[in-house]
Amino acid sequence: MNTNFVSYANGNLASQKFIDRAIFEDKTIYPDDAMMRRLYVLNARDPRTERLMNRLWIRIKTGR
Repeated sequence: MNTNFVSYANGNLASQKFIDRAIFEDKTIYPDDAMMRRLYVLNARDPRTERLMNRLWIRIKTGR
């Protein structure tokens, strides 16, 4: 019911039979295999790198 209300993808495979067909067949919500092969995941950075990037970005924004 939540998936049908908010139109977000649901990771629970057993619930797929309850999802409205229009939502389940929407490739922007549930990408097909061809699209999944083109997608990638950004990995989290370690805290030290994240802190450095934040400091550099602040220097760029403030001009200091």
